[in-house]
Amino acid sequence: EELGPFLTQKNKPELKLNHFTWNKAANLLFLESPVGVGFSYTNTSTDIKELGDTITAQDSYKFLVNWFRRFPQFKSHKFYIAGESYAGHYVPQLAEQIFDNNKKLKKRGSHKFQRIHDRECIDGR
Repeated sequence: EELGPFLTQKNKPELKLNHFTWNKAANLLFLESPVGVGFSYTNTSTDIKELGDTITAQDSYKFLVNWFRRFPQFKSHKFYIAGESYAGHYVPQLAEQIFDNNKKLKKRGSHKFQRIHDRECIDGR
């Protein structure tokens, strides 16, 4: 719900303006990883055979380097890394890749989002 300028309406074929969208405060870039999940793909089948947290962090770092080369106007912006769920493994490793390899990138922080679905955890019942 927090992402994107519009919300869908239940049982209605129309959109509703999202007044609390994150893109009002920041530019957002989404990266699906590791390769092969979601809409991500590879033209090299051997990439699928060599997956793991470390390789995912390395691939994500390479993507960011190339993305900033392609869009240099964003190099001066503050940069945060965030993710959900298993990204708790990817985010710290990507942050380490950036720290070790590219001191010029203005990374301000990293955060892993974890939604709580268990009612007992939310209200203590």
